[in-house]
Amino acid sequence: WAVPILLEAGFQYDSSVFLTNYENFFGTVSVGSNTQRQNVGRAVYQGVELSAEVDTIGLYDSIANDEASLSQRIGSLSLSGNVTFLEAEFKEGPLRKREPAYAPHYVAKLGVIYRFKDKAKLAFLGTMVEDHYWADDNGAGSTGTTGIPAYTVWDFTGEIALIKDRAKLIFGINNLFDEIYFSRVRSDGIEPAPGRNY
Repeated sequence: WAVPILLEAGFQYDSSVFLTNYENFFGTVSVGSNTQRQNVGRAVYQGVELSAEVDTIGLYDSIANDEASLSQRIGSLSLSGNVTFLEAEFKEGPLRKREPAYAPHYVAKLGVIYRFKDKAKLAFLGTMVEDHYWADDNGAGSTGTTGIPAYTVWDFTGEIALIKDRAKLIFGINNLFDEIYFSRVRSDGIEPAPGRNY
C-alpha cells in the first residue's frame, strides 16, 4: 500500500541513462610545467541520473485521511534528492584509459523544500561533488595538484510572492557554511570558489 499513498502524497521520481561518445575530443594536457590544449582522442561518458521528491506533510495527510488537510493549512515540506553517477574514460588516442577532466563519479543534490501554496518557497539544498581530475591527462602541470578534492556546499534560497503573478522577492545565501574549496584549476593555479555570499 506504500506506493499508492506516496503517489497520492506528491511523490515524484525520474530516472534516465545517458551515453555520449566524443570523437576527436579537444582536451587539456600537461607538458612539463606548461598546460596546452590538443586533440586527445575519443572520450565516452556514460551514466545514470536519479531524482525523487516526496512531500512529507502530504504523506501524513494521506495516511491520516484527515478532511481538514494539514497541507492546506501549513503548506508542504518536501525531501528532495538528485544524484548523477558518471563513468567517463578516454577509449582511444594518447590519453587512452585515463579520465576526462571535470568528470566526478557522482554529483548529488539533496535537501528540504518548503512551499506555502503559490505564495512562498524556501529551499535548503546541499551539493556534494566527488574528487576528480582537472586535466585530461590526469597530471599536475605547473599547479602541483592533480585533482580537485571532494566538497559539499549548502545553499539557502527563497521566493515570496509580493503581488500575485506580478512581483516576487527572490533571495538567497550561497555557501551558507562558508566552505573553503575550489572547483576549477587554471594554468597558473587553483581558482578559489566564492565564500558565503548573499
